[in-house]
Amino acid sequence: MAYRIIRFLMGKLYPTADRVVAVSQDMAGELVSELSLPPDQVVAIPNPVDIASLQALSRDRPDHAWFEPGQPPVFLAVGRLDTIKDYPTLLAALSMLRKHREARLIILGEGAERANLEQIIARLDLMDAVDLAGFKDNPFGWMASCNAFVLSSRYEGFPNVLVQAMACGARVISTDCPTGPAEILEHGKWGQLVPVGNTEAMAMAMADTLDEAESRDTRRVVAKYRLDLITSKYERVLVPSLAQDVPTRK
Repeated sequence: MAYRIIRFLMGKLYPTADRVVAVSQDMAGELVSELSLPPDQVVAIPNPVDIASLQALSRDRPDHAWFEPGQPPVFLAVGRLDTIKDYPTLLAALSMLRKHREARLIILGEGAERANLEQIIARLDLMDAVDLAGFKDNPFGWMASCNAFVLSSRYEGFPNVLVQAMACGARVISTDCPTGPAEILEHGKWGQLVPVGNTEAMAMAMADTLDEAESRDTRRVVAKYRLDLITSKYERVLVPSLAQDVPTRK
């Protein structure tokens, strides 16, 4: 019901706007096609990330036994425990990976799916390999400490958490879900992209990421999401529109 109301309001209000800002190119395309908006009315501007602040916070490393020297590699996921995040596929992929090598998974976040995920963890015999560590005010030290960050979502608007993990220097794996991951990772250049809901592909990407000889320079690519650069993009959109609305003096 809520979605239908929002969709109705979008159809009524968006065509009256001077410009419509979407958080990704794919989302901009969806707005153009679904609402029949002129392409030049819609502009894609991603969410900003305060890179300097989160990199400073990432130096506060978590006190977790799995990050001690000599421990098996650790994958990290961050996000609410919700069906849209598709953690069951990630858990199944970890189980598949562990048939060939040791690995662990930490999930930061809380939500309605905790009990269901705990049942899946028990059924897959992953109790000693998965830690549902709950919500953390500062996930950035965890991102900097993990061997790889994983986003398993079925859908995202713009996954800030993926950019944040890259800014912390983490290797990243993501589903090629709508919208944002393919754009952020430049279609696999900066991290593995796998089909949504594909356990085998996710397990293979996890293994391949651990086997990568060198880390990709993810810190460099996320510089384009700096707050000052995104602010400038908004200024270029907003200032001309505001100027048109200013009455001229007679």
